[in-house]
Amino acid sequence: MPVEGFSEPEIVLKARRRLEHPLFVTIWLGAACFSLAEGNLFYLIAPTFAVAVNLLAVHRTREVYVSRLFINAAVALSTVVMALELLSGRVSLPAATAHYMILIQMVKLFERKRNRDYVQMLAMSTLCVVAAGLFSQALWFAAALAVYVVFAAHTTLVLTLKRGLDASAEARLVTESSPLDPHQVAWNVIRDWPTRALARRLAGILAVVAAMGVGMFFVAPREGAASSTTLLGMRAPATAGYTNSVTLGETRKVYTSDRVLMWVTLEGDGARPAGYLRGNVFDKYDRSRWSKVGSSLWPDVPLPQLLPQMLQGAIVQHVSIADHGLLPTLFAVFPAVRVESPDGDVLIGADMHITLKPSVLLNRPVRYTAYSWPRPLTTEQKAYLATLEERYEPLPWRPEETVRASRAVVELAMTLCRDLVHARQADPSRGDELDLAIAQRIARHLRENYVYSLDLSAAEPDRDGVEDFLFHMKQGHCEYFASAMTVMCRVLGVNAKLATGFLVEEYNPLGAHYVVRERDAHAWTEVFTSAGGWVIFDATSTSRTVPARGGWRQGVDDFWGTLRYLWYRRVIGYDAKSQRHLWQWLAGQVSSAWQATRDALGRSATNLLIHGHVDAALVRMAVATGLAALVLEALLCVRFHRRRQCAREAERELSTKPWGVLRFIPGLLALLEKKGLDRQPGRTVRELALEAAGRFNLPPGVLLVLVELYYRARWGQVAPAAEEIAAAEAQVRQIQESLPA
Repeated sequence: MPVEGFSEPEIVLKARRRLEHPLFVTIWLGAACFSLAEGNLFYLIAPTFAVAVNLLAVHRTREVYVSRLFINAAVALSTVVMALELLSGRVSLPAATAHYMILIQMVKLFERKRNRDYVQMLAMSTLCVVAAGLFSQALWFAAALAVYVVFAAHTTLVLTLKRGLDASAEARLVTESSPLDPHQVAWNVIRDWPTRALARRLAGILAVVAAMGVGMFFVAPREGAASSTTLLGMRAPATAGYTNSVTLGETRKVYTSDRVLMWVTLEGDGARPAGYLRGNVFDKYDRSRWSKVGSSLWPDVPLPQLLPQMLQGAIVQHVSIADHGLLPTLFAVFPAVRVESPDGDVLIGADMHITLKPSVLLNRPVRYTAYSWPRPLTTEQKAYLATLEERYEPLPWRPEETVRASRAVVELAMTLCRDLVHARQADPSRGDELDLAIAQRIARHLRENYVYSLDLSAAEPDRDGVEDFLFHMKQGHCEYFASAMTVMCRVLGVNAKLATGFLVEEYNPLGAHYVVRERDAHAWTEVFTSAGGWVIFDATSTSRTVPARGGWRQGVDDFWGTLRYLWYRRVIGYDAKSQRHLWQWLAGQVSSAWQATRDALGRSATNLLIHGHVDAALVRMAVATGLAALVLEALLCVRFHRRRQCAREAERELSTKPWGVLRFIPGLLALLEKKGLDRQPGRTVRELALEAAGRFNLPPGVLLVLVELYYRARWGQVAPAAEEIAAAEAQVRQIQESLPA
């Protein structure tokens, strides 16, 4: 692998090092953005190695390259890799194309680089970032994109300047027989690298790009309004992952995680605390496994109408689910009677289990809004839910018939609640009251006599999970507590269900939202009463602890969580509905301001013209106009002062140059141009002098002597003697006097 040093013209004149440093970082950022968005570490590690090698070489003023034969072979191999990825069907076309562009960039990093190679690598890097946008809409990608835009804009500016410097180094004046030595024209290049000028131009470009991006974000057409549904009487599709089923008896250890799964913002009465977010419910227990009963009996019949006034006072939950492993289940405070989502169709099944049918393949957080009724329910709400119960469960069934519990579990339940069961049998009218009393007694017994633990290594898979928990392990996590309570309630004839979801307690005051973490997953029991609907009972032992969190790490975590939530809610969630509300609000503000201004001006004009009275509104308007005029005048004065200051600095800088003392020669050219001399771009000073001699009848020998003196001072960096300067100035004065008026 040859390693060659840059030539002196490349280092000094063509600014390779100043270009390749930001260019290589830009290439790495493009590859990193795509590889992280796709989750492919190979396309992160390989470009990192290639860029690191080239950056090290550039830092040492070297260029790394290999034989052209290897370059062609690498390009052919990259093409084969892309074809195989597409033929396998496991890689999408955008991903395969991005992989190909990353490989080609790596190949170009190890060949002799020219300006066109720089342009090609920059263009391919930009396309990789565009492709990454198809795979990720996370906040980190937005931050990386902002950094990439800065580096790409700076690299583009330096590349544009370098191309101009290359042209200057390779230029040939019309009066010269061959290209000039780069060192002869180095006065135009090497004296000062325009760092400040590039920084000012970069700041302007970034400001324009940011303004255009913000403007397009607010005015560009958005996706359609959220699809919504009231309670759809359709069977929810089988779920996978978190809520697919609850199975006891597995010998393992459970570890908690602080990974954020959801963000929840609540509105409406009874919105705090968030409490239990219900995801799925199970009502059939058999051999340590929970499932649903009667799913094939859900009827496809028209639903009763949900009137708009029935949603007044509802708890409004704005939820963003970051973990797609939770889908298609959606989570909400029970009972959720209306759910809206811009990401697909929402179905609410017979057990009020909410599911999402995505409209497209989602690779970003899912957003939805759920409307739940706060407790206690009104008579109208109870009647509505009762109607649904009748429609969704047309066949009668007994609670105890849907659980298979061992004799020991039944006897324990009867021992705990024998008096309550006998009282219910003696007075059926007290059924709801005694059912709640049974549930409360069982929950208290479990909380007081069993230990919360995530260590299930003592579990016996051959035993029934509830029996193993109650009589052998006597410890377990929330699923064991909730399962034991639900089974014992059911064997005593109490209509109870096992519910799974999240117990939300962490509130982020910075973003005014709740944070739902992986460790917040929970299970509890719901008991049905004809008067109050489903009532939550949490039998899990109070020894259930949440890891203590605090200090600066908590603050940083809250801040980052707030940024992510605002990003998903306000930026990613900016849909057609949000856009319409924004424009309506702006239109209302402008209309109100215009109406108020017009009314104030009308009153002020009436008072002034009819009554001769100057009111406060007119005085405020005059003061505001005067202040605006003063600010404008101050800005003009500052601009004039800065121009004068820049002119003086340029004058002082010019006086330090060897050719600065010959400023009267460019002055002569300017005078000749006013007299009609054609000073077109690309014409040399020598050509202009010869044309002026012919047009204005001036001595050509004198003009050529002046040109030679100017060339020698400016290009050769040779300061003329004082006698030469005085003689040249006298000749210029004579030429100016001889010109026609």
